[in-house]
Amino acid sequence: MKKTPHSLKFGFLSLVILCWSFLSCSSTDGIDNYFTFNLEKNQFIINVTPTTAIGEEFVVTVPTMLDSVDLAKNGTSLSLLQSVKLTKLVLTSGDASFPMTSFDTVRLAAIADSLTAQLLALYSGASDAVSLTNADFAAYVKKTSSKFSIAFKLNKAPTQPVSITGEYTLVFSAKPQE
Repeated sequence: MKKTPHSLKFGFLSLVILCWSFLSCSSTDGIDNYFTFNLEKNQFIINVTPTTAIGEEFVVTVPTMLDSVDLAKNGTSLSLLQSVKLTKLVLTSGDASFPMTSFDTVRLAAIADSLTAQLLALYSGASDAVSLTNADFAAYVKKTSSKFSIAFKLNKAPTQPVSITGEYTLVFSAKPQE
C-alpha cells in the first residue's frame, strides 16, 4: 500500500509529539522519594477520679510520644516528615464496672499552643465508636512543644479511680535520610 503525503504528515507529527512528551518529562526533578511507615506501639493513659463531674468537659494533655529513635529506625527524621495521620485509636477502661460507654464523648486533638488545635478523633459513648478525621498533623508533630489534648465528658462517675488507655497507630510519610 502506498503512503499518501497526508499519512506521512500524521506519522511525523505523532513522532514529534511523542519525542516532545518524553523530553519534557525527563527535564523534571522526577518523582519525590517519599515513603510511608506505621508506628503502632504508641499509647497514652488518662486517669478519671470519682470527683470528676458528670456532664462537664475536662481537658488533659499527654505528650505525642514521638521518639526520634523510631524515626531513625525507619530511615528518616523529624525534619523530613511530610505527613502524619492517626489511623487507629482504641480506648480501653481499666475497670470493667466503668466501661467506655460511661463517657459521653472523648475528643483527641493535636495541639501546638493554646490557640491552635487539630481534631484527630472523636469517641461517642452513645454509639460506642471512634471516628477518625484523617487530618494531617505533621506541622504539630514537628514542634517539640506539641501534645495531644484529650477532652472528655462523663455520663457516669466512677466509684474509684480508673485508668483509660488509648492505643493508637500513626502513619508517617517522609523523605529518607541521605
